[in-house]
Amino acid sequence: EQLHLGAERPALGDEPTFLRLEGPNLWPPDPAWRDRILRYLSEVVEAGKEVLAKLCTGLGIKPTSFADKPGLDPYLVMKLICYHPQPEIDGCRPGVAAHVDFSWITLTLQDNTGGLEIRVPDGQWIAVEPEPGTLLVHVGEILAFATQGRFGATPHRVINRKSDRPRLSIPIFLNPSLQTIVTPIDNGSA
Repeated sequence: EQLHLGAERPALGDEPTFLRLEGPNLWPPDPAWRDRILRYLSEVVEAGKEVLAKLCTGLGIKPTSFADKPGLDPYLVMKLICYHPQPEIDGCRPGVAAHVDFSWITLTLQDNTGGLEIRVPDGQWIAVEPEPGTLLVHVGEILAFATQGRFGATPHRVINRKSDRPRLSIPIFLNPSLQTIVTPIDNGSA
């Protein structure tokens, strides 16, 4: 089960069609819950912007190279995901197939159930052991494109290996504004 939320913004219309991706969220009737979720989203996004600035510094480019222009806000997607306990079927458990995210970066808070795996460069899958109170940060396809592969998108998959409890995670996908055209950095400069 997933609940998708984003930054709380007014609807901007239907043209161009990508503008339909942003607008007001549909909220449960608990305003305190809404406020907590929006505060969490805001705080994680600020941490994500700091990570992007540090990556830019490491690349020898301006720390704001992956930031949106003034007046544009990043496109944000936060998912509250519950992976229900799954029965084993013919020796395996269903889950989310291997994929990479389409984002600058994804920041994920996960519970202590485990089940997230990443593929390392030699092709092996390794389990990401959850650490309470920490965010997992991984690279998405937009950052891989912008850095011309200097940072590769992180292949990952999820399997709830527990048959007695759900697995919960809250990934936040930090993307450029929907109105931003991303171009690759040019020989270490942006």
